[in-house]
Amino acid sequence: MAAIVKQDPVQQALRQFAKDLPRLLKSDYRQWAIYHSKKRLGIFATPEAAYRRAEQMGFPAAECLVEYIVEPPDLMDRSQSEGK
Repeated sequence: MAAIVKQDPVQQALRQFAKDLPRLLKSDYRQWAIYHSKKRLGIFATPEAAYRRAEQMGFPAAECLVEYIVEPPDLMDRSQSEGK
């Protein structure tokens, strides 16, 4: 019998955010995205607003991921060094 492994909702959220990031950079640059597991709960102007929405939906903050929608630092560093 195979053991059932419960996946961490924050890790799932991080993977989903990474997958969504290219599209989010075009549509919601410099906004805040909040995820619970694989589900994006919304896009907000502030992280506080994002957490409030998650709470209203019944998701514990500890199980949510809030990320600022900008290029990852390694991509930004690379593009800045290429411009020199």
